[in-house]
Amino acid sequence: MKRENGVTIMIVDDNKQMREVIKDSLSDIPCDVIECSSGREAVEGYGSSRPDWVLMDVMMSPMNGIAALTEIRKNHPDANVIMVSNSAEDGVIAASMKAGAKAFVNKEHLLMISTMISLPMKGK
Repeated sequence: MKRENGVTIMIVDDNKQMREVIKDSLSDIPCDVIECSSGREAVEGYGSSRPDWVLMDVMMSPMNGIAALTEIRKNHPDANVIMVSNSAEDGVIAASMKAGAKAFVNKEHLLMISTMISLPMKGK
């Protein structure tokens, strides 16, 4: 699944157009992209794909991104997950970090993701 000298990134968002926008924001990173349209799909697919990074939306249904993150981290504590959302309501960022997210990025600032993914993470 992994490219030589590249990374595998799982993009999780229930909006196909937003998955495309996120994918386009990664154009300067040599990577393979796995797309998931729900939190449940991400939880079910994480173990077999073992991506280097997961970029996950918060507001999805029936399983939201924080619940999916919690499930992924329960079985894979080394998972590198960045929550990517327009929702910065009180508590959403804190809940994301408490659940084990490495970072939280507002969708208006997607270009920050390339820098974050390029930096080595502790515990990786």
